[in-house]
Amino acid sequence: MRVLRIMFIVCAAGFMANAGCSIRMGHEPLDTPSRVFSDHITVAKQVERPLLRAGWGHVSVFWIPIVPIHIEGNSNAEIMAQVHDAVRQVGYQIQIVDNGASVPEPVLSCKVEEFNFHNYTWLFPLVPTWGCIKMRLELVSGGQVLWARTFDHDGMTLNFFDGYTIAARQAMDKILNQMVKELSSEEFHRALTTKT
Repeated sequence: MRVLRIMFIVCAAGFMANAGCSIRMGHEPLDTPSRVFSDHITVAKQVERPLLRAGWGHVSVFWIPIVPIHIEGNSNAEIMAQVHDAVRQVGYQIQIVDNGASVPEPVLSCKVEEFNFHNYTWLFPLVPTWGCIKMRLELVSGGQVLWARTFDHDGMTLNFFDGYTIAARQAMDKILNQMVKELSSEEFHRALTTKT
């Protein structure tokens, strides 16, 4: 029995190493906003802090990290593309600018404060995969923060074959719907349109 369990662990570790363990960003259809605005808004092209890794694949009862988890493609652009979708859902006409570009109007930017997913293969073929995403949106003009909100949520699944993507999308769906709610608020609209 012990040999069989070790073989399962070795096979699971080999599969994880060969599969590359990555997250495909995306989301379900977003909630309908309470208000829709058609104003123009300038939005950063990528998240501000580079995301080097999105978590770890673990093996054995000792939860040993063996495979780093990454987001497919350019992780900073992929995450920000989700934010762009939330902004568009509210009706805003977005203009995307390079991070740090000097523009006269306020710029909506995003910082990823946490993006961390893990799994536990000891229970194979049931492989719990879980994690959390925490992001901060800031509307900044001339170095002054006009509006800011932090959004966070977690995700969890037992799906071995696509667990990281499923768990990350669960968390991202909740965060994006929170963003839609906040971006459709009068408070955000006032911060965007009031001249400083």
